[in-house]
Parts: sequence; C-alpha cells; structure tokens
Amino acid sequence: MSTPPHDSNPQWGSPAEGSTNDDAAVPPYPGEADSGSKFGTESYNPNAYGGPVEEPAKYAQLKQFTLFSFGLYVLSAIISLVPMFTGEAEELTREELAGQDLGGLTVDEAVSIGMAMAWGFILVPLVIAIGLYLLVYFGLKNNKNWARVLGIVMAIIGILLTAGTMLASLGGLGTVFGIITLVLTLVWLAVTIYWLVLAFSHENVQYLEQFKRSS
Repeated sequence: MSTPPHDSNPQWGSPAEGSTNDDAAVPPYPGEADSGSKFGTESYNPNAYGGPVEEPAKYAQLKQFTLFSFGLYVLSAIISLVPMFTGEAEELTREELAGQDLGGLTVDEAVSIGMAMAWGFILVPLVIAIGLYLLVYFGLKNNKNWARVLGIVMAIIGILLTAGTMLASLGGLGTVFGIITLVLTLVWLAVTIYWLVLAFSHENVQYLEQFKRSS
C-alpha cells in the first residue's frame, strides 16, 4: 500500500479531489461491508437471532437407538418365552413342586396355577413396556420433550431391574437360551446406556427447548 504524497496543498484529500473513488472504497458505516450478506457468516445463520434450531444428528441417533433398544427388548422377551412354549418351563415347575406340601392341590393343579402366574408375570410387563417404548418413540418423532424425560426414567429403571435380574439368573447360563438371553441383555444394556448419553446431550436438549417455548 503506497503512502500519500507529501504536498503542502491544504486541498489534498479533501472531498473535492478523488471523492468518487474514496467514497466507493470506504463504506459509509463501520462494518457495513461484512454486515452478514455472505453465506456462512454469523449474521447469516438463522439461529443467531433466535431462529429455529435445525434437527441435530444426535437427535436422529436418539430416535434410531430408541428403535434399537425396543427391538432388542422384544427379541429378548420372545427368546425367554421359548421354554414356555416348548414345555421346558412346565417340566421344571413340576420337578420343583414334587414332594412339596401343596395344600390339598394336586401336582397338575399346582403346575397349572404356576404356569398361569408365570405367563402373567411375563406378558403384562411386556405389553406395558411395548406401549411405553412406542409412546417414547412417537413422542420424540413429534419433538416432545416429555418423551425424552419419559425415556430417561424408563432407561434408568430398566437398567437397574435388568442388572438385578441378570445377577439373579446367572445359574441359567448352562442352557443355550440362557446364554443367548444374556448376550442380548448385555447388548441391550450397552444400547440403552448410549441412549441416555444422547438424551442428555446439549444439542438434543437445546433442540427440544424451542418446541417447549412455542407450545
């Protein structure tokens, strides 16, 4: 950049000389030249002035892992029901009741009652869990923050209950179904823990906040 000429003429640099070029080169207001008309600048960003936050990639993952966790849960439940269908569970119940005081009931009657209770303990929580899973997924799909909160509560309770059940059923590892169920349970735990990480991520919390304000 060249330096201005040394001239004693008081008119040098005045508006009367070269005003056209100087006015075109210098913006009338400071910062006007980069006021934000370029793509990618802060002022171009619609989020910079309270605009809608676009769906982050982690929110899409949150919905995907909701389905992953749901699928693993249902698959594990179906495998756990196999002994019920094959009659293995009934035979084990009969062996456990043999020689016990059944209070006037026959072994067959006691087995029937025990199997009915087993079906109830399995199917009722399964139906409730499926309903809650679908509620969380479709709630997230509709950008509802309560679905994220409900999913967090479900995930924490599920992890605690699953860990306790897994420790109590380590004796069943001698069967093929026991090993498969254990593997699926471990995968479900890993998926659900990562789901919690996504649910608590700042991007997803910020994304859902805008829908709370607008509702």
